[in-house]
Amino acid sequence: MILFLATGFYSGKAPLVPGTFGTLAGVPFALVFHILPLSWHLVYGMGFVLGAVFLADKAAGILGEEDPGCIVIDEMAGYVLALSLVPVQVSTLVAGFWCSGFLIL
Repeated sequence: MILFLATGFYSGKAPLVPGTFGTLAGVPFALVFHILPLSWHLVYGMGFVLGAVFLADKAAGILGEEDPGCIVIDEMAGYVLALSLVPVQVSTLVAGFWCSGFLIL
């Protein structure tokens, strides 16, 4: 279960650009902001990031590597954080997808 979640439901096993596919796997988690009250956005975003750190660490230990490329939950977390304080609409989903790459660097 840890590897399934840390690899973004195995999207991180894509042969090309696994991080991009991992970010795409984060879209449903960003859509949660559409139904959450604004006061819960930061709580949800930070909870997602903390959970991502935990899962990434556990998955890296299971795989025996320091930073395996297949672990993309960090890309998902960056995307969720990028959208935590903006209205969720098509334009922000696209902009967040583009900007989340800069948050992860």
